[in-house]
Amino acid sequence: MLLRTLGGLQLEGTEFQRPKPLLLLAYLALEGPQERGYLAELFFQGSSNGRHSLSTTLSRLRSSAPGVVEADDTHVRTGVASDVGALLGAVRGGDLERAVGLYRGRFLAGFDTGSVGTELEEWIYAQRESLAAKVRESLLDLGEQLAVPGQFEAAAEYAERAYLVSSAPEPEPRELSRIYTLLAAAEHPQIADVRSEAQAYGLTLTIEPEDARARLLQGPAKEHVPRHDLPAQPTRFVGREDEKARLLALLLDPECRLLTITGPGGIGKTRLAIEIASAQLGSFPDGVFFVPFAPVTSPSSMPYAITEALGVSTEGTTDARELLLGYLEKRQALLVLDNLEHLLDGTDLIHDLWERAPRVKLLITSRERLNLRAERVVLLSGLASHAEVPGEHSDAAALFLQTAQDRGHEEVLSQAAPSVELICQLVGGMPLAIELAASWLHVLLPQHIAQQLERGLDVLEASARDFPEQHQSIRGVFDHSWVLLSEIERGVLRRLSVFQGGFDLSAATEVAGASLPVLAGLCLKSLVTLSPSGRYEQHPLVLEYARERLSEQPGDETATREKHGLYYHAFLQEHYPGLSTSNINKVRELLDPEIPNFQAAWGWALADLRVDLIAKSAFPLHKLLGVGNRGEEAVELFSNASDRLDENPEHHAALGYPLIGLSVVSNSPLDREERVGLLMRGLELLRPLGEELGMAWAQLHLVWLLLINSIAHDDEALARGYLEEGSRIARKVGNPDLIGRFLNARALVETEDLEGSDAYLVGSKRLYEQAVKDLREVGDPMQLIWGMSRLGIFLVRHEFFNEGKAALMEGLELAREYRLIGSVSDALIGLAEAALADDDLDEAEAFASELLQISRDYGPFDDHWALEYLGVIAIRRGELAEAEELLLESLRLALGTEHQFAIDSALVALAELRIAQGRWVVAAEWLGFVAEHEVYPSSRMTAAQRLLDRLRDQVSPEELTAAVAHGRDLILEEIVNDLLPTL
Repeated sequence: MLLRTLGGLQLEGTEFQRPKPLLLLAYLALEGPQERGYLAELFFQGSSNGRHSLSTTLSRLRSSAPGVVEADDTHVRTGVASDVGALLGAVRGGDLERAVGLYRGRFLAGFDTGSVGTELEEWIYAQRESLAAKVRESLLDLGEQLAVPGQFEAAAEYAERAYLVSSAPEPEPRELSRIYTLLAAAEHPQIADVRSEAQAYGLTLTIEPEDARARLLQGPAKEHVPRHDLPAQPTRFVGREDEKARLLALLLDPECRLLTITGPGGIGKTRLAIEIASAQLGSFPDGVFFVPFAPVTSPSSMPYAITEALGVSTEGTTDARELLLGYLEKRQALLVLDNLEHLLDGTDLIHDLWERAPRVKLLITSRERLNLRAERVVLLSGLASHAEVPGEHSDAAALFLQTAQDRGHEEVLSQAAPSVELICQLVGGMPLAIELAASWLHVLLPQHIAQQLERGLDVLEASARDFPEQHQSIRGVFDHSWVLLSEIERGVLRRLSVFQGGFDLSAATEVAGASLPVLAGLCLKSLVTLSPSGRYEQHPLVLEYARERLSEQPGDETATREKHGLYYHAFLQEHYPGLSTSNINKVRELLDPEIPNFQAAWGWALADLRVDLIAKSAFPLHKLLGVGNRGEEAVELFSNASDRLDENPEHHAALGYPLIGLSVVSNSPLDREERVGLLMRGLELLRPLGEELGMAWAQLHLVWLLLINSIAHDDEALARGYLEEGSRIARKVGNPDLIGRFLNARALVETEDLEGSDAYLVGSKRLYEQAVKDLREVGDPMQLIWGMSRLGIFLVRHEFFNEGKAALMEGLELAREYRLIGSVSDALIGLAEAALADDDLDEAEAFASELLQISRDYGPFDDHWALEYLGVIAIRRGELAEAEELLLESLRLALGTEHQFAIDSALVALAELRIAQGRWVVAAEWLGFVAEHEVYPSSRMTAAQRLLDRLRDQVSPEELTAAVAHGRDLILEEIVNDLLPTL
């Protein structure tokens, strides 16, 4: 897809034409990711609920152009290609012909600017002027290029286009002079207009044609390029656009004269410094100089290294330092001082240079910052190893591919994109490691390089002869940093390697014995970094190196891993109850970053068979991973624990919690019978131990599997016993999560008990309302939101629309506030149904599209409902082919749930489609099939009865009765078999 904004507004590759969503897309394409709140205010100033309007707009974009926008709780972004992006890229790359060819008219031509707020209107006009000005400049450059070989007529055509370019600001005097000169050289008739306009500026243009031609033939004035000694680079520079922009901005800042690029060895500091310096050659009349300090062994030798690079002789002087300072006092130059980390005792020379030579700028690379007050620091991390735009390469992968291509290995890369991305992620985007890995392509395929990397650092050694000596291997790079550490720093760095995903100061102190000064020293040396969130992190290769060093000390390793395991089991126990309170967001901010550490602590407890810790942490881990929709990780944890404990008969009693956990996690691949078996066995193991929390946990899910979600309602008496005992235990142990879950389960069970009775509607409504009231008192937000969704959906399905929508909207807002994705999904189901019942197709589409997007982004929640609603919307819009595709997929997914209500609902929607297609008898048969069930009869029977009423006008009473009767005798397999060719 391509977003065209020049000469109009169109998203090529789609039929989507709504102007405001396309304007939003254009804004994101030009301005980059934006906060949701800001976009809601900017684009929907007059709306009573700007955030909802924004969500609706995003849903429409996603529905019509999947993948064109991405959004999370805080930001919205797009990766769509645009003609403006292409134009600006062509200008930056010097492809001026392409740039002017892309300008098909003014920015957003034809867009009604009166339909947006003042701020957006001003933005549109500013973009129009800016783009047109760039096109004018490009046209003039092209014209002057053509004039050099004497092509004056063609050059004048470019000048005329520059003068008349639409939406450009009024030409400045300099531009008018350039235009006039080009027109005069060709004796173009437009020169009179240009002369008149120039007079309005007080500028007199009188150059004669022959003088104009003579001036143009000389070409543009050549700029003086000062001398430099920047080393030539054997490879092209890749990525780092943000870092380059920041560094260039700092170099242009008059207040910044001492700038240090810091980061671990191999991260690309030197390469970036050379790239930046190359871009600044024209800014320093006295030159740009590169001073390599790697071979310098003493601070006293630093002045000699710099004077040598400057070409200043020290012969006959006894004070090279003073000679250097005197030479630079009046000069305007840039010094790139490379690899300064081992000479930090010589930073007084750097301070003197800063103080004595005010027009000299110092660009320094060092693994450790200088810690001078005048120093500005840019910390360099790895290249991005995840592509921002689907289908494109990350910066790290682009470097790997470029290295491979430069060495003639293109043939091995055609099917290797996933392996290349994995290699780049394993090395944390470190440029040196990427180049070292790519150097092995002559003997290893990318997937084999990745396998070697997973085993350790050994593959990261140079196989090419032209790597600098200090960069022959990653281990050698880190060995150099290791030598510069004190013994205390080495011990702490070793022990910090047990952490996964970072750590905070308290954990580092408790587990690794890291005092604040030692941790600060490791940060200064770029071996540990402090993230904006306040957590400490380590580059993956630094981490791997430190783990190797830790393994050399077995006693220290065993003790440190035990401290880590005990610390994080205790941390989880202390804080997880907060996930069942209104402070859930703050607690998640505390716990979510530690999930890798919790998983590592769980793994240690398993390996060491600390069954007491496994029992205590199973339910908290399930709660934490469930809130964060991390079911796959929970499956792996509980599966590993079950296997490990099953291998050790003396610990079988501890199997209960992992078995229950494996059964209940949402992403478990087990079928219903397997889940029930695991829960029964887990309950049997925990009951003799008096593990009441685990017992109630197992009983809750047995109620769901045996009573609520069961088609046959088998083992009903047993399940009702579990409901009573589990509810009592949950209250006894005081766990709000379990109490809330049992309240919701009881409401569903007692509602089902009323089905078919005269008291069903009133009684069920009262049950759901009482459950919500009780849930408010319990205080677990997740269960309260779930109960509100059940109440709202029930009310909507029984035509209490206002009450139902109010409950659902409250639940939706709470779910979004607490970032509970599954609960957002539940609320959207009810709201989509309510909008459909109200025949508001646009609103229904927005809710259903958001529901489907959630399923795609976070895993299969309720995608069968989303597809069903979108299918019904398509029917009512007359898009029957699309409806067929959507509804058949919805039925296929509903069959996978084994939930009769979901299956019946899909069949009712398909019956509506068959009516629209004129296949009335088939529709009647399917409606008869649905009518035979007693699952939620009021809601689905209401929908089915309405469709049957429509059929009375199409077929005779006898034919309709016969079709419905035949449908009542059908079994599900017969209907599915009829649809199998399409399913």
